[in-house]
Amino acid sequence: MLALVLAISGFAKARHRAETHASIVGLGVPATLAPTFRWALPVTELLVAIILIAPATRLAGAIAAVALFGVFTVIIAGNLMAGRRPPCGCFGERGGAAISAWTLARNVTFMALAILAIP
Repeated sequence: MLALVLAISGFAKARHRAETHASIVGLGVPATLAPTFRWALPVTELLVAIILIAPATRLAGAIAAVALFGVFTVIIAGNLMAGRRPPCGCFGERGGAAISAWTLARNVTFMALAILAIP
């Protein structure tokens, strides 16, 4: 399931580069770094999805997924605590909904599932 979530998210972000860029900047990444993150984020999500699938690399994939969802969770929580609610862009959404407690809960759930996937 986590591999599917990451694959869908990675493909969507790669397909909707402008929205991904805007979301990254909206979430607090400096505009000078956003172009790098715009391509690195979908590539990372797709790579983690791939290594989660292969039995030989599943442990590394689960650990990478925990780290990735952990970073997303910290970024979302930091924005919410600062009173900022930029569009999520979590799945390359065009004009996506603003981040919320739901976004935070979803990411914590994904992170917990990734922890459970560690053998």
